[in-house]
Amino acid sequence: QRLANHPGFKNVELDTRFIERNEATLFAPRQFSTEDYASAALIGLHQLAQECESDSPWGRHDGFRLNAPHTIRIALCDPASAQAADNDSAVVVVEGKRATLDTQWQLTIGNSTLTASLQPLEGDAVAVTLNGHRRRLQAYKDGHVVVMAEPSGETRLFWRRIDAIDHGHHETESTLTAPMNGTVVALLVEPGAQVEKGMPLMVMEAMKMEHTMTAPADGSVETFHFQAGDTVSQGAVLLDFAPSE
Repeated sequence: QRLANHPGFKNVELDTRFIERNEATLFAPRQFSTEDYASAALIGLHQLAQECESDSPWGRHDGFRLNAPHTIRIALCDPASAQAADNDSAVVVVEGKRATLDTQWQLTIGNSTLTASLQPLEGDAVAVTLNGHRRRLQAYKDGHVVVMAEPSGETRLFWRRIDAIDHGHHETESTLTAPMNGTVVALLVEPGAQVEKGMPLMVMEAMKMEHTMTAPADGSVETFHFQAGDTVSQGAVLLDFAPSE
């Protein structure tokens, strides 16, 4: 799309080195707006709410707290930065709280707070309303990536919930264990890769929620004991980790 919209391409100023000459503009990092982050967060929250067993508060995974606002924290970034730690500059953290109406959320992104709601339309179409401004788009989740398509182009953002469980607590810094029975969804780094404290290493699904296992310290992953699709039991050692000296 960037190629088709480039002024040189539109003016048919083409030769075999066109892409090489315009590499800086054609492949510049994508800049996301606050509305992009808010829309992606809302789409993920809506899907999470749809998966909840809402008849019982014990079966809900959408941030329910007795006598308190529902709050969920989400990390969003370009899919190319999916392995970045939650405090990395490439990652934007969105805090979502249930508003007075059950269909509305209050989303906090940095210093901005937006009242947000989502209305499903036909097929994959949705209407996202942010502070009263309505935005219609085609949207779906492809694994951990929220895909949003509009006439102006397609936006993809990696979506990760970071508050579902305290992943900073592990028995030791050399092993990470499963917090509960579940299934491994994805391995996010290669064995031997050097990682920083807090960087996502593995995703597992348990009780209809995805849990991101993060590095307990700077170091490297020595071995994964499970692969994507494997079932794990609570307390099972998921991987061996070597902290930096």
